[in-house]
Amino acid sequence: MEKYIPTAINLPEGVRMELQNAAGHTRKCPTCLRSMSLSKKTLTKDRVRPLWLLSQCDGLTAEQIEQKLGRVAYTVYKRLKYWDFIRFETIKVDGKQKQKAIITDVGRRFLRNEITVPQWLWVYNDCVRRVPEDMYAPLVSFHDLVPYEEMNREIAAQQSIRLKQE
Repeated sequence: MEKYIPTAINLPEGVRMELQNAAGHTRKCPTCLRSMSLSKKTLTKDRVRPLWLLSQCDGLTAEQIEQKLGRVAYTVYKRLKYWDFIRFETIKVDGKQKQKAIITDVGRRFLRNEITVPQWLWVYNDCVRRVPEDMYAPLVSFHDLVPYEEMNREIAAQQSIRLKQE
């Protein structure tokens, strides 16, 4: 199985991995005074489910995702961008600019269990960042997160079954 490492960039110049000062307080950005934090984003079964649902109806806007796929999928689908599973395309709807989520080739290959990706990534300022090797995550595949049997049960549950009336 092929290993895929998502796009990552270096931390900004002057930002150290130690994002706390000597007193243990979170450092503040000198420009905007926001707290600087390097957060760990983990790929879980609950985060992969929206990807699978999006693969059934690609190219939905945020409102459509909430309506068709549910609130849980809506709240976590944007994090799929960190693994390069989805990309956003700007469209005009009723004269307003909206973004629709489109599954990438990487996302489709992950769903087909053709590639493995890091189980977690480190994110700073909404961008995946390169980190030292001791912070690397183990690689996981789709079937590691969602066993094949479980996927089959979910697919079967979506199929309508007609009962004979006598």
